[in-house]
This record gives sequence, structure tokens and C-alpha cells, in this order.
Amino acid sequence: MVMMLKPRHQKFVRAFVENGGNATRAAQVAGYGSGDGYSRLAGHRLITNDNIKNLVVAEMEATGLGLKSLVRRLRQVIFHPQELDGISVTAMNAIGKWQGWNKPLTKVDLIVHSFE
Repeated sequence: MVMMLKPRHQKFVRAFVENGGNATRAAQVAGYGSGDGYSRLAGHRLITNDNIKNLVVAEMEATGLGLKSLVRRLRQVIFHPQELDGISVTAMNAIGKWQGWNKPLTKVDLIVHSFE
């Protein structure tokens, strides 16, 4: 079920995706403070909201920042390296951490992943 977000929440999501995942700056753009502690607190509160996080993930998938796109890009970096690939790897690492892709795998996760 898709929930309609308030306009400020939608603005936060757009800013978050556009700025590469900085919740404090996205909160500022959406009108939550001016870079002070309130912007930081609001950014954290907003990005931990399930409806907002789901929309962020959907937006990232739509803009080519989903898992499949990142794996394809990482393969390009590994097999056909270019001069500025370090920047790409840093960005992919940040996205992966935010998505939780770097969490330790449990035995169940390993079994599930081996069949995919």
C-alpha cells in the first residue's frame, strides 16, 4: 500500500536522493531548520520513517542506484578499470552501508543467497 507523503516529506526524499544521501542537508532543503542541530535531528527522524525510507529506496531504484545497477557498475570497475573509479567505489560503498548491504550475514542469509 502506497502512502501519500506530505509535500515537505516528498521534498526531503527528492533532496536526499539528489544530494547522495545526506539527511541533514535534505532536511534543510525541505524546510526543517537551517543547518543547526534541529536539521540533523529532523533528518534522522525523517529517514527512519518507514514510508519515507521506502520511497527513497524506490527513487534510488528508479534512478539506477539499486542493487542490480550497483553490482553491474562494480563489475565494470573490477574488469575494466578507469581513472576515476575510486569515486564510484566510494559512492557505492556509502549507498551499500545506508541500505544495510554490509551487515554481517547469518547462516540463514547465506543459504538463501546461495540459491538465488
